[in-house]
Amino acid sequence: MWSDWTSLSVHPQEVSSVLDKLPSTESKKIVTSVVSSLLSSSSSLVTDQEVSWCLEVLQYGLTVDPCESLTQDCVSIYCQWLSVLLPTPIQAIPNPISQDANHFTRKMLNHLYLLFKRVDSDKLEENDSSGLLVTLCVQVLRLMENIGQHSSVIERETWHCLLSVLLAISDLILGQPGPGGDLCYTVVSVLVHTWLAACAKCFPEPTMWKTLITLISGWRHRQELVSHWSKVNLALLSKQLVFMYGPQFPPLILDSCCSNLQLVMSPECVAQTSFRFLHMLGNVCELSQPKLISNSQPFLQAALRSPVVIDPQSHPCLDILPDIFLKAMCGVSKMVDAYLGCDRDVATLQFSPLRSRCNSILHLFGPWLFQAALLGTNLDVFTHDPSYSSGLAAKFNEGRAEALGTLCIIFSAKKFCEDIETPYIARFFMAVQHGLGAGPLLSSRALQYSGSLMVLDLPGANILTPHIVAALKSVLLKEKTNQSVTKLPPSNLRMCSIEMAKTVSAIPTHFSGMVVTQFQKDGSNFMTVDSLRADIFKFLLSALQDENDPENCQQILGTLALVVELQAAVELNGKDDEFESELDSARNWITSIVRLVCHRLISSWSTDYRTSLSAIELLAVLAESSAEQDGLECKRVLRWICDFIVLQCNRPPPAHSRDMHSSIIAAFQTCLSWLVHRPTLLEDKDCLTSVLEVAELAISGSKSQAKASDTPISKEDKKLSPVSK
Repeated sequence: MWSDWTSLSVHPQEVSSVLDKLPSTESKKIVTSVVSSLLSSSSSLVTDQEVSWCLEVLQYGLTVDPCESLTQDCVSIYCQWLSVLLPTPIQAIPNPISQDANHFTRKMLNHLYLLFKRVDSDKLEENDSSGLLVTLCVQVLRLMENIGQHSSVIERETWHCLLSVLLAISDLILGQPGPGGDLCYTVVSVLVHTWLAACAKCFPEPTMWKTLITLISGWRHRQELVSHWSKVNLALLSKQLVFMYGPQFPPLILDSCCSNLQLVMSPECVAQTSFRFLHMLGNVCELSQPKLISNSQPFLQAALRSPVVIDPQSHPCLDILPDIFLKAMCGVSKMVDAYLGCDRDVATLQFSPLRSRCNSILHLFGPWLFQAALLGTNLDVFTHDPSYSSGLAAKFNEGRAEALGTLCIIFSAKKFCEDIETPYIARFFMAVQHGLGAGPLLSSRALQYSGSLMVLDLPGANILTPHIVAALKSVLLKEKTNQSVTKLPPSNLRMCSIEMAKTVSAIPTHFSGMVVTQFQKDGSNFMTVDSLRADIFKFLLSALQDENDPENCQQILGTLALVVELQAAVELNGKDDEFESELDSARNWITSIVRLVCHRLISSWSTDYRTSLSAIELLAVLAESSAEQDGLECKRVLRWICDFIVLQCNRPPPAHSRDMHSSIIAAFQTCLSWLVHRPTLLEDKDCLTSVLEVAELAISGSKSQAKASDTPISKEDKKLSPVSK
């Protein structure tokens, strides 16, 4: 954007004072005397020459070592005189300064730069925020911010000087290697807030923007900078959404130092400022490259000074780059969510109907997101750097996962009949394919936000099916998923995986015979989607065996019913040429399902009425299935259902609720379905006996013959106590 412009030199040139030529003790006495007089009465200065001479003395006072009360008094006088630009200035201001406030303000701002040159970068690394020097620096910075926010008499030349001095100060403090501290936070905060005020009142020239971006490239190791970059972009975006989409669009609610600034900006000003601040950091993916971040003169000097640090990119302060990269990607994610009008913290994503088109968002954020989502792969543009190893790339997986999840959300927001550019779709599929096979963190993030991916009618989405199935197996077949790795509660991750499984369960049948296309030749044999049917069934059955969350169990039960019916339909039409093993037939699948479901129905689901109703419904569906079934297993299913009814009827009276009675009624209906659709059961004496006994139990409240060896009780002698009473 600023390639045709030249950055400025913002560091003020050092000007020697007459006091520098005198002995330091004598010069200090002169400063002490002048400062004492000015504190008592500075209104006696009546000419420009007198004020200029006093400023020269005060300038020398800012450099006196050590930093003590004399320096504090000098700073106090500067702050008093600089208040001339504020709406309510201090009264004791010399008349020449009041008459030509902007001219003298520019002089004083350049003088105050000397105060920051005294800050020791080593002490800054130690987070030494209690010293007098740091306190004075913070005082001066807050005054500069106050002037920028509230002054109405600043001229353009003074704005230029104020921003230049702030850039020079920021370069002194932020450019040094180190973890930062209170002073770094204040410097970034004041620079950003004052720059925003300048955009609202006197928009900076292109050379100033070029200078800002050039200098910021050397500060990107500062976490405070990236944090404020995110805050200011969200604050500007909250204003931008109002005039872009109107009041009906979901507002972006913020509570940050940038969003609370009371600045009046036109829509054009907001748009221009927002776009410039968005690209202030350059390519945010470079935050994952220690070699690029440490490519500055301060890092080289620090490496030369330190006996420990040999290479600039091995400086300890770069150890937090993974956190900085994650913070930057989280900022991008929040901006994407704002454009889509969604909240990713809720269980089900809901997008605003007024949301931006996917292509528009990808034009703006796509280059960063795609590059971040492919970090550490053979498509990573940084892999050509010999110093960038796979182990180093793995440290940035959290930021990569954030980018991948954001891409999934963008494509999930696709509207009906909305076209997305083919290059974007291809890059997205590549990012998802690599993410699904890159470990639990990345695969879980892809599954979390891709529940509707396979139903969006994206061209070529079916090529992801084998990778999705493999990722689902890795998640659903683990009884306990490590939340510290996936950053998701295990039950939520499994729920997202089940949602994805529901969308891919019909693909092997619908696209039977289709050969899965490979993005990249990896030497493996080509496969058809038919071979995935057995894999989908097996991991769903295994997941049901270990699942404890009731909602997830209900979803798996419904999906299993669909998978079995699809397999039965394939076998009925004689198209099942892929299955060479008898174990992969619908008959064996049904046998495996009913054994597991009936066992859990009697044990762990007996008091979970919602799940038990889902299980009973599944058994009813299997009774009506067109697949051939084992006669012995059918008898066992009927007896298990009868045992379930007996178990429920014999519960103590406090446990008898409407839900429990509903489960008993559903179980009777399922018994009826098995008897109607499997008439061979009517020819079995034991089956009929079991059904009649539970019917008698429900009607009368007891059986005539509790055990086979007991003498039957006649109807007249029984005490009627119906279960439904």
